[in-house]
Amino acid sequence: KFRFFREIILDPFVGTGSLLIPCTYFGSYCYGADIDARILEGKNSKNAFSNFDQYGLQKPDLWRMDFSPRGCCIRAPPEGLFDAIVCDPPYGIRAGARKSGSRRKLIKPVPEKYKENHIPQTQVYESYDLMPDLVDNAARLLVQGGRLVYLLPVATETYTDDVLPKHPCMKVVANSEDFLTMKISRRLVTMEKILSYDINKQDMYRQETRKHANLLKDNNELPGKYGTEGTKLTKADRRAMKKETREQRRKRKVEKLTTDS
Repeated sequence: KFRFFREIILDPFVGTGSLLIPCTYFGSYCYGADIDARILEGKNSKNAFSNFDQYGLQKPDLWRMDFSPRGCCIRAPPEGLFDAIVCDPPYGIRAGARKSGSRRKLIKPVPEKYKENHIPQTQVYESYDLMPDLVDNAARLLVQGGRLVYLLPVATETYTDDVLPKHPCMKVVANSEDFLTMKISRRLVTMEKILSYDINKQDMYRQETRKHANLLKDNNELPGKYGTEGTKLTKADRRAMKKETREQRRKRKVEKLTTDS
């Protein structure tokens, strides 16, 4: 059971806030975070709050933050803070994830006069790095019995449950599949916090979750506009892939009609 009549929900990749709308509708008090300030601020009077205004819902509290160990600035009490964390992390299919940091070896300090409005540099946040951080932060921030719910696009042919990040304080209680294309599906994974998070064991927890990062990296290569070796596909390659997809779709229809008859 949750502690309060109104559950406290966090979406650490809030974007335009679509996942928090149903949470707010059903009475939860919501927080959201995103590293892209442009999404939060919006454009032409349209921003993350616009959807909540449209439905007459209470607006969530929004922060500019990422969920990496360096970027997550939430300090939770030992008993946890949030009843649930719900998110659809960016995986690079339509938009790539970013985190605080710089690729430069030498980072110049920010002059004092610019610090107040300074927006830190960001760098690419690979999914195999993002997932262990997400699960570890969830284990730290959730109350006992709280749940982490996230979506994970996977390569259908190579997917196994082993690629899901594990954590000593969390257990998977649900894992369902939604097919997007013939090669890509989306897993809706729910994890529940079963043990208290010991901050003194944080390094051990992170090492444990990192063990599965390599499995996710090696066995979940999503097909996209780039080839397996990182080379960009030509227009001819993409046309051939689309043609092959159409032919496979047509073949399935013929097989179905044959079976039905």
